[in-house]
Amino acid sequence: MGRQLLDLFNDCKIKATFFCIADQLDDSATLMFFREAVRTGHNIGNHTYSHPDLAVCSPQEHLNEIEKGHALIVERLGVIPVGYRAPAYFITEDALLRLAELGYRYDTSVSTATLTRWLLKTLSFFKPNYRVKKAASLHNQFGSALPSVVCFKDGQKILEWPIPVSLGLNYYGTFHCVAPKAMFFLQTNWLRFRGAHVHYELHPIELITPEALKAFPWLRNIPFADRADLFPWLQTRLRYLSSRMRNVTLEAMTDESIHLLYN
Repeated sequence: MGRQLLDLFNDCKIKATFFCIADQLDDSATLMFFREAVRTGHNIGNHTYSHPDLAVCSPQEHLNEIEKGHALIVERLGVIPVGYRAPAYFITEDALLRLAELGYRYDTSVSTATLTRWLLKTLSFFKPNYRVKKAASLHNQFGSALPSVVCFKDGQKILEWPIPVSLGLNYYGTFHCVAPKAMFFLQTNWLRFRGAHVHYELHPIELITPEALKAFPWLRNIPFADRADLFPWLQTRLRYLSSRMRNVTLEAMTDESIHLLYN
């Protein structure tokens, strides 16, 4: 499936940012995939070392996850990540400061759409094995989905890219696997009408295969696990986006925005 994804990005002329869970680079097939992603011009971001539930980690464990993930990505892939996404979007001020100290230019972990959180909680009532993780209080300090500069007393800065919000709901791939297909087109066209940026987040679970279900039975807890059209539906979405919007990475968007927002 990794090869299919890279081929699809190439077909749509998309350069993506892959947020890497660093300990998965111990797997040779995963390491080869990420090296191929780097070779073909994609960016690599940090998604912690082991993808823990950061809400139950100590502050120091949280920072350790960032640092270990960063170090292993540099060692195994030979690239220096400049972007970070926290598992389950759990981000703290201490984590943002440490990222800035490590030279990160942006974070994209904040979720401002409270309606999405209520929908997820409602879903958990119908899917008993589906658990909504605790949200970080820092999210409440961001009033919109517009990029924001986070400044610290020591002069460090980092740009925060909240998850895009359209029609009051988060705009990302996992939601579009659950919602009616029309919702993707409605949200996309509303963002285009407003002239808002779109960075489109995808998760590996959005491409569940029959082989994956056999190997990992817990995947059946995912609301869209039995959909047979996941890859074609992803093709449709990416082709629609790439044909109607300028294709640009978060790294490039950050470089463009830093000049405007930092001055």
